Amino acid sequence: MNTERFRTFLIFLKFLSASIAIMILSGCVALLAGGAAGGGALVYLNGDLAQTLHKPAPDLYIATIATLKDFHFKVLKDKHDQLTASIESKLSNGKKVWIKIDSVSEDLSKIDVRVGLIGDRDKSGMILDSVDQHLKLSLWELEGARISEQSIFPN
Repeated sequence: MNTERFRTFLIFLKFLSASIAIMILSGCVALLAGGAAGGGALVYLNGDLAQTLHKPAPDLYIATIATLKDFHFKVLKDKHDQLTASIESKLSNGKKVWIKIDSVSEDLSKIDVRVGLIGDRDKSGMILDSVDQHLKLSLWELEGARISEQSIFPN
């Protein structure tokens, strides 16, 4: 009886090992160590590159808009409030870019970037790097960027 249980356990372990190997080799899940702008690890999953940052959602939104302007991306849709943002943009080659920002807490927000229908890790990473650079601006520069925040986030 114990031999049968042991065989069943071995079969389960083989199945589990094979499943994990298939996921890793297929590129389904990739973790990249990161941490710019006081953020956590970058996670690339199913075409979306995500990062949680120690910044409030409005600051992340302003840095994202500045990034899109830097790259001369055309903004197609822009819905935002104090806690969330959803931005759809377009590259010059016609590929769409989707960016979602969600507030996790008062000073912690998550940003998801997807380039194209199946995702482009490199381009998504370039966008997140630029957002990180904007977040690293001095407090004076960030306050200057808030000039338009009154129209962005009316009371």
